Amino acid sequence: MEKSKLKISICGYDFSVVTDEDRQYMLSIANRVERKVNKMLENNGRLSTASAALFAAMDYCDQVQKASGDEDNLRSQIKDYLEESGNARKQLEESKKEIDRLKREITALRRRLAAEEVSKAPASDAEPATEKAPAVPTKKKNKEKKENAPIPGFFSEDAFAESADATAEILSFFEQKSFEDEDE
Repeated sequence: MEKSKLKISICGYDFSVVTDEDRQYMLSIANRVERKVNKMLENNGRLSTASAALFAAMDYCDQVQKASGDEDNLRSQIKDYLEESGNARKQLEESKKEIDRLKREITALRRRLAAEEVSKAPASDAEPATEKAPAVPTKKKNKEKKENAPIPGFFSEDAFAESADATAEILSFFEQKSFEDEDE
């Protein structure tokens, strides 16, 4: 924009202003200052026009200073929110990687368990070996397990099946949660 010269009148004083701002904008600023000075003169009749103009200038400077402080505060808050958001995204990605790793581990353990079951099963030509899913324990089985509890430090097949089922449930929960998060 090119500079233009404007004549402005505030409280009976005429000014020439050279600016690259829009004419209407500058006139609205001059009207605002004039209203502020006139309001101060009405509230305190002992003030001179020059004193009222100085107080008006101080009031506007105070408003600008406070607005600048508020702006800095908002910038700081936004920066903090962005950092928190970045950390949350990083944690989400790490969680997804851990879920994938656990899925692979579960699959490998299930294959190993199935292979062990096949190798322990008697070989018969009449019935081909099939992969068995780990059994879900019932109350009766739980009672039997307590009575026949394995020696601490040894890992039984039943305990392995229970931990695999629990891990599968946990993974299912996290998969569902991650899909919900992606939909949002």
